[in-house]
Amino acid sequence: MVNFDDLISFIFIQIKSLLIPGSIRANCTRVNSDFKDPAAFDHDQPSSKYFLTHLSATQLTLLCLGTLATFSLFGIGIIQTKYILTYVSERKKRKLLLILAFLFPSSAALCLTGMFMPRAATINTSLGLFVFLFAISALIRLCRVLNGGWENLADDMEQRGHRISLMNPPFCCVLWCLPTLPPTSENLRFFELAVSQAPAVRALVLVTEIVAIAEYREYSAFWLQLCDTVSLASLLALVFGFHALSRASGPTLSKFSYSTLFRLVDFGLLFFSAQEPLIFENIFVRFGAIGCTATLNPHDQARFICNFVIILQLLLLSISACMYLRPSRSALFDNHPRGYLSCASTVVITEGDVSSDSSQSALIIP
Repeated sequence: MVNFDDLISFIFIQIKSLLIPGSIRANCTRVNSDFKDPAAFDHDQPSSKYFLTHLSATQLTLLCLGTLATFSLFGIGIIQTKYILTYVSERKKRKLLLILAFLFPSSAALCLTGMFMPRAATINTSLGLFVFLFAISALIRLCRVLNGGWENLADDMEQRGHRISLMNPPFCCVLWCLPTLPPTSENLRFFELAVSQAPAVRALVLVTEIVAIAEYREYSAFWLQLCDTVSLASLLALVFGFHALSRASGPTLSKFSYSTLFRLVDFGLLFFSAQEPLIFENIFVRFGAIGCTATLNPHDQARFICNFVIILQLLLLSISACMYLRPSRSALFDNHPRGYLSCASTVVITEGDVSSDSSQSALIIP
């Protein structure tokens, strides 16, 4: 018969492993104990020198393909930069669009660096998430600039009889009766604040993680997991505010194809932040699909593979932008010789719902 205390303990352990996937027991003692890496520990990541000289065929293949994909992303980013500088006249818009243009390349570069240096992978992931949060803040500032301020957006929503919907991720997944708010500038600024706080919180978390890794090395796992738990609330608040403002602005900014930019960044954030804990850790590591290698334990091997997958997904998002977005179809590129071709007659927008805007065009390259 199962003891009640043991059952409660088991339930808490499972809940903890779901919230903090790094706590899943998957320790590996190195098979080759005679390696000559004086900086390595039994349960610590190997140094980059030792790791790169003991690569398996699969790891070498993923590193080569990841490097090629990352350089391709930088090539696309350079092309996008050329068109932004050429066809966007207003300096403030140019600056914000340039931040977005190099979001995917810089994030992919951090993933690739983490693949080459396992000890830096955790810090690089945290830094990459900071880059995403900073870019999302830039996108929200672009939203405010395009609307001419939150007061103008509030007046426009009031004239159209629209209210601010709170049925947005992630809270709409568990709360099905969230109310709506009146379209006031104060409410819109509150959502902007929910977005703006995330980069500051992530910066503090990043500094804490660097100190923990430098001081505790292989014993820093607890502090890293604690940092991730603390920053989760900040990330959820950002996602909520990001979706609320983007949905409110979607119909107003349809000629700028703002919803397309929103969806691209939103999918990028989803791929970058959610895949490793939800899929690679809670599924692949938990059920043994990813195991020990000669150099990496299951958690580090899962992070290595996940970084490669993220690079490919970011490349796919950049290619999608190149295919579906071009200056001739977006009012953002006001200096384009062909001008903005109004596509309002070919795109049906459901009032108050930007989820139908995925077919809009906003392009960065022709």
